[in-house]
Amino acid sequence: MGKVRLTQPGPLGEHGQAMWNKIRADIQTGILEKVDAFVLYSTCQWWDTFQQWSTMQADENQMVSYKATCMAGTAYKHFMAGAVGFGLTPKSRKELNYDPEEAGTDVFSTWMKDRMKIDQVKKK
Repeated sequence: MGKVRLTQPGPLGEHGQAMWNKIRADIQTGILEKVDAFVLYSTCQWWDTFQQWSTMQADENQMVSYKATCMAGTAYKHFMAGAVGFGLTPKSRKELNYDPEEAGTDVFSTWMKDRMKIDQVKKK
């Protein structure tokens, strides 16, 4: 599998754009396929939605607060579903077929080795 340049399918809000840039920079080393761009994009959209709803202020009736809590929770749930698919949680990284002994020195391999070390330290 060769290196694929992911093209962002559309605009994202501030938080979603930051997430897209971070994830793409961390794992764009041939692991992702062009089709993965849409799942990554959707994951970033949900992150942006979560951030927007998380910062909403309540009105005098507390209705915005309730709605914001529900929307933020829903957005976070959808974000996490995408994040797990990209191996962005300790548990999902364990399920990746990845052998650090056979890893190269590319950016993704280095990132995975570092994440696995952090996960091992947290386990202890």
